Amino acid sequence: MINVKENKMLIKNRKNGHRDYLWDSIYELRKDITNYVLKCKVKNKRIKLDKIDHKAELIIKYSKKLKKFQETPTLR
Repeated sequence: MINVKENKMLIKNRKNGHRDYLWDSIYELRKDITNYVLKCKVKNKRIKLDKIDHKAELIIKYSKKLKKFQETPTLR
């Protein structure tokens, strides 16, 4: 038998873990974009917008998911 209290805790822990994963992913993507642009500027290379564009789209996608987590009430 699955205890209801334990089940709620498992769901809550999974949500917190996923929220942390999304936040870490957003932070890493932003850091990657910043580092790429700075490296290109230092070496006087052309910045490839496709590379930055894809990472920016991922940031938007993850930010929307993260916002949904903040809007939904947590289980008690």
